[in-house]
Amino acid sequence: MHNWGLATAVKQRATRSKVQVGQRYSQVGIPSAVWQVVSIYRDALGVEHAALTNELRARDRKTLAAGALQDRSRYRLV
Repeated sequence: MHNWGLATAVKQRATRSKVQVGQRYSQVGIPSAVWQVVSIYRDALGVEHAALTNELRARDRKTLAAGALQDRSRYRLV
């Protein structure tokens, strides 16, 4: 198996991301919890991640792959 296929797939995923700092998301099934993107970074493999904070409880934070936020079965942009 060639590694170039994996690298190309990772690069394509990273370049099509539309997650931006300041955007707000709610988790499907839990619309009362709104999470705001406070920073974005790429890991060593080039996968984009978003650091989020809960709007009602600023101490609640989590980090997700940007792809998870773009999965409409999991999160919705609000």
